[in-house]
Amino acid sequence: MEFRKLSNGELIMDYTAEARRVAQANKDQPTTPCSDPSAVHREAEEQVRRQGGNYRDGAVVLAQYRLQFGAYRGQTFRWMLENGLGYAAYIVESLRREKMTAAPLSLNKFAFKGYVERFAEGRTAVAIKIKKVTSAFARGDMGDEELLSQVETIEKEQASASTLPVAPPAYESEVENIVLPQRGKACMPLHNQRWVSKALFRKTQHNNLGRVMPKP
Repeated sequence: MEFRKLSNGELIMDYTAEARRVAQANKDQPTTPCSDPSAVHREAEEQVRRQGGNYRDGAVVLAQYRLQFGAYRGQTFRWMLENGLGYAAYIVESLRREKMTAAPLSLNKFAFKGYVERFAEGRTAVAIKIKKVTSAFARGDMGDEELLSQVETIEKEQASASTLPVAPPAYESEVENIVLPQRGKACMPLHNQRWVSKALFRKTQHNNLGRVMPKP
């Protein structure tokens, strides 16, 4: 497998034109339930057979697994690394805050993580993404729109997996528990404020607002 690189050897993290077309085509498609992991594996193995590859090689088969989530749902793991390394790194970075479960969505995500981390270039891309996210938290550069966008993405993915709960709405009586102020006024819908605030902020022992920093 060849990763896209600049002439100086730097990894290209941006999307190819093909990836942009796929994302646009998938945008208006209805969300369908995740395929069973065994079905995903069988399909990948059959694809390797058709290509004349070694279907007994786990890495070769894993490359043909199909994403069961996100804007590139339906594309193979290998295709994703070839066409959108930045997105692949984003997914792996986000899994630092998740624990693998028996849910098909979770198993597919962590299988993808394992595939990305098989490659030195994949590990480098993830390290770049982690550094970028950590720096953004430290500087406070993640705005409300970016936070809300990530929340909405997670909610959609959770809704497609019956075993994963969707964030519950907050009630007016819980307003005092929300610690996501912006110049003294609410800056996003209440239920989104509550979820994002609990994920990203905590009150310190001195009752001040503090960020929850990602672990390096």
